[in-house]
Amino acid sequence: MAGFVRPPAALEPSGELGLEPVDHRIERGLRLRYQEYCQRQASGLLALVPKEAVRPLYRAAREWASSGGLHESKDPMATLVRYCRQLMPLPPFECWLEDYEQNRIEHLRYVSEGPLYARAAEPVMVDVREMSLDGEEWTAGLSLYSDGSVWRGFITFRKSSSEQGLRTTNIFCEEDPKDVRNRFMDLTLHALQGFLRSTLP
Repeated sequence: MAGFVRPPAALEPSGELGLEPVDHRIERGLRLRYQEYCQRQASGLLALVPKEAVRPLYRAAREWASSGGLHESKDPMATLVRYCRQLMPLPPFECWLEDYEQNRIEHLRYVSEGPLYARAAEPVMVDVREMSLDGEEWTAGLSLYSDGSVWRGFITFRKSSSEQGLRTTNIFCEEDPKDVRNRFMDLTLHALQGFLRSTLP
């Protein structure tokens, strides 16, 4: 049977496969997710501020931003959000990354809600299985993304000796991302091999 391993950061897809070294895409993609997380947290704090407190908060934000050369006079909301972000005890990237690695589906749920919903369409790899085909070792990674009220998923295959990957079309569709993961984990080795063969040139 195909084996299961926790999805390592080294298999995180970001952008088109094979256009640059995997580690560069990993670093860029994960740091972008972290920045979006911080932005959402700061926007959430601002949404909790009473209407009568917004003006004095903005004055403080403008003074803070101006002293650091960060003030955007044409975009006061950007200044406000940036100020709220520095007020909050947000986790450093390394702590966020550890939680992200262990709780990817929960992170997926988080980014699929709220004002930054449009960004939730970017797929996230949530599980990886090891397999072999014709004597070669492969990894099969399940990627999920939110599509309105449902979650869609596809499988990305990567040979251990190559940085480039192959992917299926969307083959899973469920209302709950955990159901997609369960279906992926229930696939037999022969089913995984069949999906892999369908992606080969």
